[in-house]
Amino acid sequence: MKKILFPLICIWTCFIAEEGFTQEVLTIQQCYAKAIELSPLQKQKLYLESISELNSKSFESINYPRFTLNAQATYQSDVFSLPFSVPGIESPIIPQDQYKIAVDFYQNIFNGGLSKSAMQIEESKAKVETQAIEVTLHQIKEVVNSLYFGILKAQEQINLIENVQKDLISQKTILEASVQEGVVLPYTVKVLEKEIVTLEQQLIEIESTRSMLLEMLGKWMEQSFDDDISLQIPEINMPGETLT
Repeated sequence: MKKILFPLICIWTCFIAEEGFTQEVLTIQQCYAKAIELSPLQKQKLYLESISELNSKSFESINYPRFTLNAQATYQSDVFSLPFSVPGIESPIIPQDQYKIAVDFYQNIFNGGLSKSAMQIEESKAKVETQAIEVTLHQIKEVVNSLYFGILKAQEQINLIENVQKDLISQKTILEASVQEGVVLPYTVKVLEKEIVTLEQQLIEIESTRSMLLEMLGKWMEQSFDDDISLQIPEINMPGETLT
């Protein structure tokens, strides 16, 4: 029996340890990346960058030399011929099938800087549109900030209330013993019980708020999170420090 029980205990211990190591921890950078990745604006930004690059290449190619090959084939039902023959001279025969091939060469020597000006206009337009998208993407980060730090604040309040509850319950146990000994009036215990109930109601409200914020954050990331997920507190760099 001991030989069987020992391996079971080892397996259970390893399982608990593994569960502890795999506990999900969410960072604000992960939230930023996922929310922006799923935003249609990110795809629009990529589209504008692609169009700008293609337009730039198109304007650059205007100054490249171009070659055009033209070919033409015709059939003449009636061709010119001499109405008489000259002794000793063979009259040339003009074929009815005639072909013409030509190669045309184009080189843009000077266009008054129109192509360069047009390219600069397109680049400025794309830059303005991209900056507008960057502003909107920054607004997405601000929404993520509000949700993320709202969850952290709610969790801090939950921890605080739970600690106060534990202290009050301990005090209640001591007071109940004092009441039995006749040292403290029963009214004192009732006041403490009322305070514990009030804290419990506050705890339920804050937990509900935290769950709601967590659900909204999950919608921005198209993910669902368990209520027991842990959020990492972002590091705040002091002035003069470099970001790591």
